[in-house]
Amino acid sequence: MKDFKFTPGPWTVGVHTNAANFTTNAIVKGGGHIIVELDQTIYSPFTSKEVEANAQLISQAPTML
Repeated sequence: MKDFKFTPGPWTVGVHTNAANFTTNAIVKGGGHIIVELDQTIYSPFTSKEVEANAQLISQAPTML
């Protein structure tokens, strides 16, 4: 099996205000390092509940490998 390289967990979901002053859901590794931001803007086809659900699912990735 091929070795996977990824940021080890645990990953958690948090709220982050980015440099443009937008509040987003963020996948955060321990120590406060942001892995990815998922935002829900007026241009997004997703509701805030869907964005939160996606963030929760992505945050579980390290435990699925």
